[in-house]
Amino acid sequence: MRPRRRAYRLWPGRTAVRPYVGVAVRNILNALERGAVVIGSAAMACLAVAVAALVLLRYVFHVAPFWSEEVIRLFLLVAVFLGAAVSVRGRRHIRVEFLADLLPPPLKRAWYLLLDLAALALFVLLVWLGIEAVEFNHAQRSVSLQMRLSWVMWLVPACFALAAVFLVEEIVRGGRRAK
Repeated sequence: MRPRRRAYRLWPGRTAVRPYVGVAVRNILNALERGAVVIGSAAMACLAVAVAALVLLRYVFHVAPFWSEEVIRLFLLVAVFLGAAVSVRGRRHIRVEFLADLLPPPLKRAWYLLLDLAALALFVLLVWLGIEAVEFNHAQRSVSLQMRLSWVMWLVPACFALAAVFLVEEIVRGGRRAK
């Protein structure tokens, strides 16, 4: 006897059998989210250590390392961009909902879909412009670390592409349902 596959809701009143591909995609997205959280958390921890070390060195020992501010800026960029991408999944971004709360449920769903599509268009635009910025700044190097700026700038298209993938997942899942 074959095991029965669970049904899930496509939209109110419609159900379908969950395909095995959906489970694999969800597992990949879960792994991407966990990886982004781990890397972002490590960047945040390194940021805290680097700032504490900079303050200690500057105000106690009166020595300011030449690389400190650049490293701190790099850790901050990694933490912020990965945190922004991860917060798209599960709808954890801050949002103002007073207008949506005034709408009836069908219009509320349409409003949220319109907002999601606008955000997706913005993410795609930022990926495209980020890739152009990487190409444009490939020859430039940072002042103190002498690393290529394009390496740092890859954060923009990579993280916004991740955010776009997570937003597409939320749109497909119908993550914002009107109550």
